[in-house]
Parts: sequence; structure tokens; C-alpha cells
Amino acid sequence: MLSNPTAYPTNPTAFAKSWNILQQVVRARLTFTSSTDRSQSERCDCERHASDRSFAALLPIMAAVLIAVLIIGVAPPVLPLHVHHGLGLSAFVVGLVTGSQFAASLISRVWAGHYADSPHRGS
Repeated sequence: MLSNPTAYPTNPTAFAKSWNILQQVVRARLTFTSSTDRSQSERCDCERHASDRSFAALLPIMAAVLIAVLIIGVAPPVLPLHVHHGLGLSAFVVGLVTGSQFAASLISRVWAGHYADSPHRGS
């Protein structure tokens, strides 16, 4: 057809032929794409339902973790205020309580991580 496919045709007839070929290629591609998109959309519907079921199964676990994190997260800002104002202890004791809370959290997380990763867990 064209000797150099990257060159633009200057002849109106050659341009019309190129344009017709391009239109045929685009139509063929659109037909192929729409037929494959249909099967992909059906596949996506199945995947969407599977992901909905997975989300529904994980929702109670996520809610329990959220509640646990909120309960654990309430203590750090409230405990020093309670120790200082409620119990009337000094700022030094407030620092000791806050530091011991951090140390206990650090140690318990290391222990919990090893326990969760151990193969004999639950037996």
C-alpha cells in the first residue's frame, strides 16, 4: 500500500484508502474489545461478589480490632491526667507511670508477636 507507513499520504485517493483501512481496523478492534469486555464484565461481577463475601466475612474481625485499638488508645492520654489530678501525685510519678505503660506495651507486643508466629500455637 504505502512504501513508508510513517509518511502521510499526499494523494487524496491514497489518503482515502488509508482512512478506510484505519476505520476498518478501529471497527474490528472495537468489535473484539466489546466481545472480550462482555466476558470480562461477567468475570468482574463474579469477582465483585467474591470480594463482597470476603469483606462481609472480615467485617466482624475488623470491628473487633477497631474496638480493641480504641480501648487501648484511650488509656495513654487519660492515665497521666488521672494520676496527676485524680490521685494528686507529682509530675515525676506521672512520668514513671507513662514510661512503665510504654515499656509494658513494648514488651507485651514482642511477646505477642513471638507467640503468634510460633508453630505450636493453640496446641
